[in-house]
Amino acid sequence: MATVLQRIKDRQLTPAQECERRVVFQLAAEGSDKMTIKQLKICLRALGFDVAKGNAQALVYEFDYTDTATIDLVDFQKVFLSKVLESSEVRIAG
Repeated sequence: MATVLQRIKDRQLTPAQECERRVVFQLAAEGSDKMTIKQLKICLRALGFDVAKGNAQALVYEFDYTDTATIDLVDFQKVFLSKVLESSEVRIAG
């Protein structure tokens, strides 16, 4: 079974998803190039994903390679794709 990161590498965003991701990141990050755990939770909820604070924290720690407890736009794309994949799997299983 492929890991989340392997599946993310194989999956590309549609142009609409790419635009939506950038706009929501910019709004949630309040003009910064980094997003906090709280901002990530708000951002993912705005995109329609139900995310608890603990889950948002785990996502930041999974994709934060700089140990700053923040993620940048590139890391956010990985988080977003992981949530899209997770959502797709739930719909297929359901």
